[in-house]
Amino acid sequence: MDKDKKKSNMALVALGSFFMLLPIAFMLVTGIIKSVQSGILRMDFLTPAEFFPVVFVGSFMLFIAGRRVGRFTVLLRTLTMIVVISLIASQGAAVFTGLASGAIEAEGWPIVLVIGLLITYMAATIVQGITGIIMLIKMRNE
Repeated sequence: MDKDKKKSNMALVALGSFFMLLPIAFMLVTGIIKSVQSGILRMDFLTPAEFFPVVFVGSFMLFIAGRRVGRFTVLLRTLTMIVVISLIASQGAAVFTGLASGAIEAEGWPIVLVIGLLITYMAATIVQGITGIIMLIKMRNE
């Protein structure tokens, strides 16, 4: 691979990884600040879901870079599908069960389902961002 193509691929991977991990880092930083200010643990666990457009762009960038480099393509495709499906499913479950409208209390199996799907979304986002970092390290060492 020529030097310019390698640099552009590395930039794509670095930016994609940054976009994948930015919502998680933002949630943690703002949670720490709010927790210190209030004296109790406060963290907005919906923040990564609200940043979905950023996550999707990062996911797409990593997938394209993975295909161009020929690394982690199956893993990145699978993680992208998990990210998209788990977020859509969590929102659908919240609407379907009445949690989104406040028609039912946030308790029991509906909240467990919605939170579980959001945890799946965040875990897949983190794993995809870390996969991008690993891919960047391997590209740099070539």
